[in-house]
Amino acid sequence: KPYGGSGCRKVYMSETQGLIKLQSSYELLACLILDKWLKNDKINRWEYTKDRFSYVDENGDTRTYFPDFKVWKMDKTVYYVETKGFKRDRDIFKWDAVKKQGFEIMIWFKEDLTEYMDNKDLLATRGSTSR
Repeated sequence: KPYGGSGCRKVYMSETQGLIKLQSSYELLACLILDKWLKNDKINRWEYTKDRFSYVDENGDTRTYFPDFKVWKMDKTVYYVETKGFKRDRDIFKWDAVKKQGFEIMIWFKEDLTEYMDNKDLLATRGSTSR
């Protein structure tokens, strides 16, 4: 089944989060994965986040970045998840802003999402990094 990135408006009813309006089918897949992990005690909780991080872009302008998801590990530490179809040069500025605040950010590309959906045994800490 083909999946698209932004522009594919979706709605998801999560058992723990309620109704979530999503911006892409990648985010929909991430919700399914995170709900599965929560049910299987691989994570403590998750949310479709409205957290924001200020960053300075390549032109020196201050902008705001909103990661897709906030995830609590079983030890209650937090990391963020961003779903992406592909990496753009300017994305590194956004991801670095999260790291500078002391948080980990996991970037889930299409291949990560489909692998997670296909493999029920993957651990919650697996994923692409923003390096």
